[in-house]
Amino acid sequence: MNKIIFLFSTLIFASCSSSKIVTLATQGEPSQKVFNEEIPMHYLGKFIFIEAKINGKPYTFLFDTGYDISMIDKSLIEEITFTPIKKQKTTGSSFKDVKLQYGFLSSLNIGNVDFENFGIGLQDLSHVKSPFSDGRKIHGIIGANILRKAFWQIDYQLKVIRFSNELKDFQHTSEAIQINLISKSSTNWGLKKIRVRVGTVTENFVFDTGSYGSFSVNYDYHKRLKSDQKSIQETRAIDNSGKSKIRIDKLK
Repeated sequence: MNKIIFLFSTLIFASCSSSKIVTLATQGEPSQKVFNEEIPMHYLGKFIFIEAKINGKPYTFLFDTGYDISMIDKSLIEEITFTPIKKQKTTGSSFKDVKLQYGFLSSLNIGNVDFENFGIGLQDLSHVKSPFSDGRKIHGIIGANILRKAFWQIDYQLKVIRFSNELKDFQHTSEAIQINLISKSSTNWGLKKIRVRVGTVTENFVFDTGSYGSFSVNYDYHKRLKSDQKSIQETRAIDNSGKSKIRIDKLK
């Protein structure tokens, strides 16, 4: 069966080596040392959404491993305890060249666990379209900087997410395949990647639960694929952004 992959650009910072950005991406810890939680998730439109609380009030968050640093919609600025430290030019797959305010959020609650003093950005999240029948607004994005503070298990069948301070708390079958994710840098912060091969072309793909529910590649990789596989099929652009779809026989 043919697979479809999309051309895309991921979330990037204009100067990722900035010590302040590294601090934003690595600071913060759960207030509880021992925890083993299970929370419901909404799997809608090939995206994962969960509920998180700020100051006891629930909000809907996109669960997105493709964001280096978690985001809060800027409309909540009066409702959160936020310490600003840096404005940074940022580009993503759904927006271009915006200067966002980054800082630290005092606390965010997921299940019965409080994640304290971690980095967030303030962003207009209207580009995150709500798939809910009640049309609720998406007020935040849970990104990699929070996710690295625990072990997480996504159960698509039961539509729950489990997270714990211990990996051994999770059950899996003997047939499960284990893949070691590749760090973005030696400092072990940022997005994690998985090695993928199409034909003879091998590349590290970002593990991104927020990317269209499919595989996505940049244009340089696209050129390498076309050179390697002369029979590759390409369809028309999806929209006016110039993104297009290509069909491949298989990926490993």
